Amino acid sequence: MGFGMEAYDDGQTYQAFNVGQQGRTRQINPEDQERIERDRILRQMQQEEFKEVERKILEQQQKQAEEERIRKEKADQEELERSQREEEERNKAKNKETFRQQKLASLPVEPAENDPEAIVVIFRLPDGNREERRFKTSDKAQALYDYVDSKEVVFDSSTVRYDLMQPRPFMCVDDKEKTIGEYFEGSNHEVIHVRELTE
Repeated sequence: MGFGMEAYDDGQTYQAFNVGQQGRTRQINPEDQERIERDRILRQMQQEEFKEVERKILEQQQKQAEEERIRKEKADQEELERSQREEEERNKAKNKETFRQQKLASLPVEPAENDPEAIVVIFRLPDGNREERRFKTSDKAQALYDYVDSKEVVFDSSTVRYDLMQPRPFMCVDDKEKTIGEYFEGSNHEVIHVRELTE
């Protein structure tokens, strides 16, 4: 028996040839190798660009979220301060009105025009306006201050210091326990100035 291929039938000869071909290493030409490398680098670059875009989007979202948080905190703080100011103003107005009503209630009864003890007092307010009322000469000077306090003057008389005075000749109604008649003896008509004290 010989050792050539003719010792085998046609099917065996084909199978031996095919196995031999599969056992060989396939050689890639340089052009294919360069194209594969380019594709790999391109895919890597695309992946890196995609990650960078994702990173920037995340940073922008975080920045916007932080700006929104700061804006909301500022808006909440401003709303709180506004509410506090409004509450303070309401309390201040309420206290002022309570003070005014208390002074109004403490005023002595206004005498009639023909009352022999009546004296007409004109108050010149700091804004130039005038207020007028009749008092009895036997009323305490405190009644003059109570009257000013009961009016809507240009300053808050519940917190601002002021006095009542006449410029010529200068005279200050500073002793509130004296009677009006002691300050204006024999008079039935007087003008006094409401002077705000700045010191």
